[in-house]
Amino acid sequence: MRKMLTTLIMTAVFTGAYADSGLESLLFKLARNYYAGMEKIYQKVECNRLSAEDMDLILEPVKSEAALISDRVIEKMKKSDNSEYNELVKLYNKHVKAAPELREPFNLVADDVVEYQKSLGLMRQEYFPGYGYAEDGPYGYKYRKTNELSLEVISVYWKKVDETIENGKTKKLVLEVELAANFDPGAVLKAVGIPFEIKVEGKTKMVCEYEVTAKKTTTTSCNKKMQTVKIWFQLQRAKKVWPFWGKWKDCGKTYDMVEEESSLPVAEIAIQGAMFSLKITR
Repeated sequence: MRKMLTTLIMTAVFTGAYADSGLESLLFKLARNYYAGMEKIYQKVECNRLSAEDMDLILEPVKSEAALISDRVIEKMKKSDNSEYNELVKLYNKHVKAAPELREPFNLVADDVVEYQKSLGLMRQEYFPGYGYAEDGPYGYKYRKTNELSLEVISVYWKKVDETIENGKTKKLVLEVELAANFDPGAVLKAVGIPFEIKVEGKTKMVCEYEVTAKKTTTTSCNKKMQTVKIWFQLQRAKKVWPFWGKWKDCGKTYDMVEEESSLPVAEIAIQGAMFSLKITR
């Protein structure tokens, strides 16, 4: 559980703007796990207890996670569908430009994609800025995240998700009114409030909140209000020198991007610079 923060900054909220693409969540989850794994390595080095076996045990799960993401992109490319590839390039360009320290975890995904392109005789790694090179010279830096500093809500939006209701349980779900009329007969629906319009996946839908009681375990598509949150951390770096790295020094901030359920309103216009004094328990 993340520590309690007392300040949340809402920088911009749009209807449907900056809805998480799915791929972005996977990339930042990978980066989160990469940083966590590297922190274990740093701590072992500081205690002179790091072995080659430790490196493998810590890093192999992260590499496997990266392979699942690159496989997802490559499988679509094999079907002449470049949508995931284009999204990967867009996200890589956007975030590595803003936070160069993300290059290393993101490259775990880009490596496989670039190799696949090379196997086809394509040399397209130029779409990944700085790919294959360390920043700040031939050796570059290692990075670590330290204290969490602040949160920014980037956007609040409606998103289609799958929800499972166990046999005999009741959940409140926001369902499209048309679909609710033809809902699984193995469930009991009770409308809560009145129907209202939302915009989801670029389309306006009439929805209503229902209490759904399942007579058997049921998985259904529903609409959930989500938010994309940028979480800022203190960043440290150390020069890559033999045998490991140099002295750690503060070098600014870095960020994580998280998609989570939201209780904030979905706004039609941007809210710029509004400050909220909230207590948020993570």
